[in-house]
Amino acid sequence: MAKVTAKHEGAIEMDKNDKELTLQQRNLKKYALATIALWSLVISLSLYVTYQSNAKHLMDLGRIIARSSLEKDILYRRWNAAQGGVYAKPSKLTTPNPYLHIAERDIITSRGKRLTMINPAYMTRQVHEIGRRTNGIQGHITSLNPIREANKPDSWERLALEKFEQGANEVSSIEIINEKQYLRLMQPLTTEKSCLKCHQQQGYVQGQIRGGISQSVPMALLTKMMKKNLSELWIKHLMLWLAGTIFIYFTYRALAQKTLKLGKANKKLGELALTDVLTGLFNRRYARQQLKKLWKESIEHGTPLACMLIDADNFKEVNDNYGHEAGDVVLREIAKELQNAVRTDDIVCRLGGDEFFIICPNTDEAGCMHIANITLAKVLALSVDVGAGTWQGSISIGVAVKKDSMENIGQLIKAADQGVYAAKDAGRGCIRLAKE
Repeated sequence: MAKVTAKHEGAIEMDKNDKELTLQQRNLKKYALATIALWSLVISLSLYVTYQSNAKHLMDLGRIIARSSLEKDILYRRWNAAQGGVYAKPSKLTTPNPYLHIAERDIITSRGKRLTMINPAYMTRQVHEIGRRTNGIQGHITSLNPIREANKPDSWERLALEKFEQGANEVSSIEIINEKQYLRLMQPLTTEKSCLKCHQQQGYVQGQIRGGISQSVPMALLTKMMKKNLSELWIKHLMLWLAGTIFIYFTYRALAQKTLKLGKANKKLGELALTDVLTGLFNRRYARQQLKKLWKESIEHGTPLACMLIDADNFKEVNDNYGHEAGDVVLREIAKELQNAVRTDDIVCRLGGDEFFIICPNTDEAGCMHIANITLAKVLALSVDVGAGTWQGSISIGVAVKKDSMENIGQLIKAADQGVYAAKDAGRGCIRLAKE
């Protein structure tokens, strides 16, 4: 039994083109999804990098705030020291400083007003208390050798003071104070000439590090300041992702439509390359391709191969008398009957003009003659109206079977052609088997 693919290879080739087109569409979709995934990754990485940059900026901002507050304290201290201290009215918050041992710590003015001296350290402590209540920033003046007990360093400040003695100019880090995160920053205090008035009894000399001022900025304050920026960051990245995704989607749709149109055009070209436009049968090119293929299979597997060459009788008169349109009608009717007469595996082709060709795979002489008789009977039963006249169905069929003496398909086709001439000579409307 012949292979089914022999008959339908043209259709299979078209199906293959359809599958390739479908595959291209799927691949295009995969590429689009992969591009969206890659775009999402790029946006995510950008968001991550920008977020980290903002986090670093947050730390830098915290250090700037801490340094600014610390520099303010030092300027106040220098101003106070330059004045030799300042006097203020004693109050519940401003009591006389018990750690200030000078003769004129407390005075009474000529009008009887009591005043107490505020030295730089005392003023700094009071400013720190105001800052703590106002914005949560905790300032602390400290030393490894403090006069006042409250000025003792905590563990973090002690490590910072030790680093100052080793040459460090600043220490900062994120630390926990009372279960809350703070950015802590500390710089050393150097003994200046104006400081010796209060601290000379401790043994300090000018230029010596005698302590430091720490500033603790609450991270909650910094986070609040940056929250708006982070919200804008998310919104911008989301909008950018959406814009890119929409662009990728519409690009994919445009490419998909172009691919579909191109695929359809290629499919049409493929059909035109293999089929006869007038009758819808396979054309001469396809007939030769299949005959070569089946010839090779016949040799390899030792299977028989036969073919029929068919010529429409009296067709020239139809064209001459009734025009080519009438001739086209006749050709289409013949093609229809040929297709109805053959088996599933047989291949019906139109070679051109009024010539038709039928390839019968895995068919011997008796089998091909049987098919030829069925074909002839169907066409002889035809009666086609052609304008003012009628074409009475008649064809001449030449049957040829592959012989061992034949070397190529050209000899097989030539044998079938000789059969057609023999049928014409015999009066037409009949079948003749080609002679070797």
